[in-house]
Amino acid sequence: MKTKTAKIILTLLTFLTAINPSFLLGQPNWNCIVNENPNSHVIILPDTLNSSINFNNIKIGDYLGFFFEDENNNEVCGSTIEWLGMTTNTFLYSNTSGSSGKNGFNPDELIRIKHWDYQSGEVVPINANYVPVNSIGTGVPGTTDQYSFGGLSIIDEIVYTGTGLAALDAKVFLEGVYNSNGLMNRDESLPIPLTQPYGTAPYNYSGSEIINSIPADMIDWVLLELRSGVPNTTGTTQGTVVVEQQAAILKADGSIVSANINDGMPVFANLQAGQSYYVCVRHRNHLDVISSVALSTNSTIQYDFTTGTTQGLGNFPMAVASDNKTVMYMGDFNHDGVIQATDYDLWRAAPAINGTYSDTDANLDGTVQVTDFDKWFKNRTVLGIVEIRF
Repeated sequence: MKTKTAKIILTLLTFLTAINPSFLLGQPNWNCIVNENPNSHVIILPDTLNSSINFNNIKIGDYLGFFFEDENNNEVCGSTIEWLGMTTNTFLYSNTSGSSGKNGFNPDELIRIKHWDYQSGEVVPINANYVPVNSIGTGVPGTTDQYSFGGLSIIDEIVYTGTGLAALDAKVFLEGVYNSNGLMNRDESLPIPLTQPYGTAPYNYSGSEIINSIPADMIDWVLLELRSGVPNTTGTTQGTVVVEQQAAILKADGSIVSANINDGMPVFANLQAGQSYYVCVRHRNHLDVISSVALSTNSTIQYDFTTGTTQGLGNFPMAVASDNKTVMYMGDFNHDGVIQATDYDLWRAAPAINGTYSDTDANLDGTVQVTDFDKWFKNRTVLGIVEIRF
């Protein structure tokens, strides 16, 4: 009986996934703010929609998201549409006057659109072409890519050619949690936040990455940077500049995945075709590392920091574990690119804390104690190169 029931369930799931592939694969983690009010703007996707997303058509199960800017100039999702191969529509709503923060579109605000691939979880910004609209039923002029009260936009075509787009397939280990078996182990009591933690100094990263729950194999958040220029290994002046940043999830096997969904690789969309970039990985209490070579912008940029110290820029940029894997040095508690007495001072100011997500918790066990001092002491004179300093 159990076998027959299991077969029926499997058949049903197969059928549902065939009609709607995202049934089992979820939705983009865009956390849309849908501020329903009388001032709305209609977006229509006709069944004749043309598309070219990295030279491929939009697939049934993919999503389009429509974004506005909040009061801090961060992009916020106002609505989504799942593409099912037939005419569909959604409503965008206006900002509420007098609200404490911006929760919708302003008149004439640009409607920003992103595409989510249900198979890879990759997200890219796209351009849209619109059907000319002279008026809608009420006589209000129709609009194209700008929001208006009572507006109507019919999208004829969506396009992203792939110029400047690359997924990052990177791998890195943190010394504080490395097990010397190709895996890291984070204590389950560590209260990892659902929102990326790099919004304060010295990082001042304004990204809005957020997850709904903590994956079992998540070690912590990391901050990724792609940099252009010629790096300096000596002196006090950086030779590279940050082109694009993204907060991402570091997993137990060292892989780094997007905070969007489906373990997809982080995608960088503001690069220049033919340009090469250095990859920098930052962590809140380990010494940051930057790649020793610049990598060209193919569709996927691959880099493994764990195979040897020469993978990082500078002299001894990473520690070597007992199994000869290279790991990011633990102990840079104040994020200045140098492990020294000032990091100890932070630990000494509060040397005993339980249940904490603290920068002085070197081994990520949720507790600040003497073992964290011991880990700092091991690396207390390690200097990072100028490129990773603030």
